[in-house]
Amino acid sequence: MMNGTITVKSSVGAGSVFNVYFPEVKFMDNFEDIDTAMSVDSYSELIDPDPEIQSQSSLQNISGFELPAEVKEYLTTEVMLKWNDVKDGMMIDEIIEFAEEIGEIGKTNNLLKLYTFSAELFQSADTFNVTRINKLLEKFPAIVNELT
Repeated sequence: MMNGTITVKSSVGAGSVFNVYFPEVKFMDNFEDIDTAMSVDSYSELIDPDPEIQSQSSLQNISGFELPAEVKEYLTTEVMLKWNDVKDGMMIDEIIEFAEEIGEIGKTNNLLKLYTFSAELFQSADTFNVTRINKLLEKFPAIVNELT
């Protein structure tokens, strides 16, 4: 269908490397520039197509703002459990679903940091940038800790 190849190189105790090659598909020339090639704003519409929500400027971090107890509880329990599963599984569809969920939490509770993080995670998953996904997922507990 796409005239491509998939190869796997695996070593016991060291892991596996999967190479996917589609010679007829043009994707991106340089993955190192992914963070500057696409802005977070361009992906916010993928998280929430509502025009009033697309602009991150509609979300404000308010100094002295106290999150409701139920939101704190949800973030520190259920969301952290999901984060752990997503981090361990590294399945792109689960990462995207997680990004959408935390984006909604950020939007609903006016948490710009969480909303921005979700857009960056969504962007990284959408472009299969595994290195960036890992870096972002490692930062998530600190973000939750800061917010709660």
